[in-house]
Amino acid sequence: FYFKHDFEQVEQGVWMLKQERFIADIKLTKKSKVYGLYARKFSDRNEFKINERKESKFYKTENNVEILEGANNQSDDEWKSLRHVQLNEQEKGIGDMVDSLNQNSYFNIGLIE
Repeated sequence: FYFKHDFEQVEQGVWMLKQERFIADIKLTKKSKVYGLYARKFSDRNEFKINERKESKFYKTENNVEILEGANNQSDDEWKSLRHVQLNEQEKGIGDMVDSLNQNSYFNIGLIE
């Protein structure tokens, strides 16, 4: 496992998690067969809003990710323009890989989103 957290001071005395990296290489064995999983996660945050008042319903949700209305309807060009860190070539191929896995009966675990 590999973890890396980078913090940024956004106001006097206020530090926020700016970048987060996680890498895991997991191998499992069963009767001399080796199964494995390699996972990577990278998050980069910006435009922090400190002490901005929200409506009370914001704090009562079980979902800790706020998805703005219409966010799932953005075109690829719109997403590209909105990203402050562009995707690398490997990250650009993730969507095709997920679509391929969803069509493969070997990975019949339900849709991956």
